[in-house]
Amino acid sequence: GLSGALHTREFERIVTTIGFAQPRVLAITQVDVYDPQLKELVGDIKYYSITYRLFKVRESAESAGYVTYLGTIAGHEDKYVLDVDNTFEKGVRVSVSGSTGSVLSDSWLAPFFNIEKSGSPQDKAADISSAETLMKATTGCSANVCR
Repeated sequence: GLSGALHTREFERIVTTIGFAQPRVLAITQVDVYDPQLKELVGDIKYYSITYRLFKVRESAESAGYVTYLGTIAGHEDKYVLDVDNTFEKGVRVSVSGSTGSVLSDSWLAPFFNIEKSGSPQDKAADISSAETLMKATTGCSANVCR
């Protein structure tokens, strides 16, 4: 592979090991290789540029619930994009998983949302796509390798 390229699962393992919550993919773009020599060297391997949002949240039981974006983040008055799976429109109450609820209630984002926790961690399934899932969905690739 290319020097400095990190396998997505390895990156996600590292960040959770050092205390971050599940990484959230904000954007993912396939990186095309045009140089013929480099193309020959990497073969069928696909590379991606992935922008993540990382949050450190309290280690407590996650509880699902409902959130309403208040529209008070400068530059994001109409909606706030947390990640590829979660966009919050101003004034719209939506159900979120415990993981997303924790990120919104235990981070710098808390003042910008009205948060109603349900108290039950099983109320809503996880609402986060891994980078690997997104790569499979868009290109038939898994973990940076296409076969």
